Amino acid sequence: MQPQVKLVTFESSSAAAQDERTRLATLRAYEILDTLPDPRFDVFVRVAAQFYDVPISLITLVDEHRVWFKSALGLDAAEAPREIAFCAQAIEDPATVLVIEDLASDSRYAQNPLVTGEPDVRFYAGAPIVTPGGQALGTLCILDRKARTLDIAGRQRLADLAIGVGCVLDLHRCAVLARRAASHDPLTGLANRSLFDPALHEAAHTAWEGEGCAVLCIDLDGFKSINDRLGHAAGDSVLNAVSHTLLASVRETDLVARLGGDEFGILLRAPLDPGGPALVAERLITALSAPLMVADQSLSISASIGYAGAPSAGSDGPTLLRAADAALYRAKAAGRCVAVGADQPAGPTPVQMSGLAEDLRTALRTHGLTLNWQACVNLDIGQSGGHEALLRWNRPGHGPVAPDIFIAAGEAAGLAWAIDSWVLENACAQAAAWPVPETVSINITPSSFCARDLTPLVRDVLARTGLAPDRLILEITERMAMDRPDLARTRIDELHRLGVKVALDDFGSGFSALGSLEEFDFDRVKLDRSFIRNIGHNIGHSTKSEAIARAVIELGREIGFIICAEGVETVEQLAFLQRYLCPMAQGYLFGRPGPEPVFDPAIACMAPALV
Repeated sequence: MQPQVKLVTFESSSAAAQDERTRLATLRAYEILDTLPDPRFDVFVRVAAQFYDVPISLITLVDEHRVWFKSALGLDAAEAPREIAFCAQAIEDPATVLVIEDLASDSRYAQNPLVTGEPDVRFYAGAPIVTPGGQALGTLCILDRKARTLDIAGRQRLADLAIGVGCVLDLHRCAVLARRAASHDPLTGLANRSLFDPALHEAAHTAWEGEGCAVLCIDLDGFKSINDRLGHAAGDSVLNAVSHTLLASVRETDLVARLGGDEFGILLRAPLDPGGPALVAERLITALSAPLMVADQSLSISASIGYAGAPSAGSDGPTLLRAADAALYRAKAAGRCVAVGADQPAGPTPVQMSGLAEDLRTALRTHGLTLNWQACVNLDIGQSGGHEALLRWNRPGHGPVAPDIFIAAGEAAGLAWAIDSWVLENACAQAAAWPVPETVSINITPSSFCARDLTPLVRDVLARTGLAPDRLILEITERMAMDRPDLARTRIDELHRLGVKVALDDFGSGFSALGSLEEFDFDRVKLDRSFIRNIGHNIGHSTKSEAIARAVIELGREIGFIICAEGVETVEQLAFLQRYLCPMAQGYLFGRPGPEPVFDPAIACMAPALV
């Protein structure tokens, strides 16, 4: 909305009443109040003062109880009380330039302290600065110490200048959104890895100088089963509820982050008592065990927590985080609802840990593990373009065990290599017998990916099963690559020489570093479901998730790797991906994981029908 020029002076009535609460929320969302001087805004007040030959020119923003000056020329004050500020009245009608030709002669303003005392103002003209949504946030105004008039052309120029200020304000907001999108999780609003890592590094450095700090790694127990049973919308509700619980359980000075799908991190900053991390962990175990109401159902969840303190467990961020991660693996292996410190044994339930590991060893010997398959749809042709192998375990006497639990237990018990070998052998054997030569994707654990025997193992399995190397895709997480970049590059090169492809899984849920796309020669990048789930909630509007997803898709097209969007559940999400030429997609819209791969084009070909 652009301010219109009126020859009549402003009256206090407004053509459309403003929703003040919405307006203030919009103003605060711009994150510009009390910011440092900005030459982009200063140029407007200089131009206005010179053009109109006035001693005072301001860019103002009307806050709840004050009018704050983003840029000021000819006035030393930084703000004025809202009740006496002319700009507070000017924003009541966003479509009108407020002009008061002689303040001293107007009974409404004659006793105003800005008129009777410094700065002795007699003339005021203010053009509202209006957002694209129609809220007037402030004004570009000119003031004089003598009465004067302002013709229609002069008012129009002031309105035009205010539009320019609004454009700069929108650019500032876009920069704020870009910074926030790069540093915060789009679902929960918590910090992400790119914000968490530098904060942890700084805190660990301070701890090395004598101030204690700690990091907690928190993983929800059996979260995948909630997604499988109730869908990802319910899973999102759980993640948001957990986020609120974590924020409410720590101090304002601490930092809570979402590090992955259902993994969270907390940085406990100094000052911190030696027993503080253990107390916080136990408090979180209790708080996260409370039932949640999701989709009209009462859900019981729990969490496993690993924690490590500095400097005892590490003097830098990566070391400290690895120590907490290792403690988390031991907590997961020990059973549900357990907190383990980096300097502690595996927790109070070693029987649970050993029993789980022993049953897992038995399952590996007796073929007690199974594979489920989920299709990846080629959106260019609307047909299945490969399947991902998903490991499942129905533990005798206990029922299905969530993969994140038993894989963590396998890692802690030294069974990761055996598990990955089993999956690789069986997935390749089954894929080799498929009626169509589609690709098969397999997730590799960090320890197996780092092992020097991985490439020979892959070569031998391909030879035994007869699967063509170009049909195999090994999926790794960004964290694997970034923790040991030299080794990662070596391993990726070795696999490429075999003809095997390498995919980056869950891009955007961990480090989210665009540099990793340049540093490592990935064949495929799987865009994390956190950027897909919000698409379609505001069709026609450019949400942050949509902007990020679109940017990654376009980047993949430019650089030359295939983007596969994960977690596609609605036709609106699919339509968005097709609109921006995303090559591949995966999710419940195309079918849930099952014991047999689905090659029927009738299931996947819903995609072209939407083009």
